[in-house]
Amino acid sequence: MKPNIVSRIPSQTQKAVQDTAAGCRGLAAADLARASLMDTANGRRRLEASASAWTSRAQLIQHMDHSFEARRAVAKAEWEDGESVPVGRNDPDVSAAS
Repeated sequence: MKPNIVSRIPSQTQKAVQDTAAGCRGLAAADLARASLMDTANGRRRLEASASAWTSRAQLIQHMDHSFEARRAVAKAEWEDGESVPVGRNDPDVSAAS
């Protein structure tokens, strides 16, 4: 089955739903909704555990996104201030877009 692709940043990045925080939260919500419809305790527990895992993944991805943005902002500020940049390194905005 082909993964559903969503655009997080128009025309720059395309990621599968399970690779975005919002997508993982949506998958968690879907699992919780399905859990409420289950007629067996085991089925409900499995879907609730899946929802919990999707929620944890969403939190991890969100943390990584924030960390990346913070590091990119620092690199951009250093670049603009003319601080030492390793040989062969591109402008932070240019390398982030590619």
